[in-house]
Amino acid sequence: MLHLLLHLDLLHLVLLMGLDKLGKLLTLL
Repeated sequence: MLHLLLHLDLLHLVLLMGLDKLGKLLTLL
């Protein structure tokens, strides 16, 4: 169970980083 929670946390971090990069790209356009 703990391993699954850790995996979900990493996935959440990756998603947040991806959204942040997308936002920066959109502001550059």
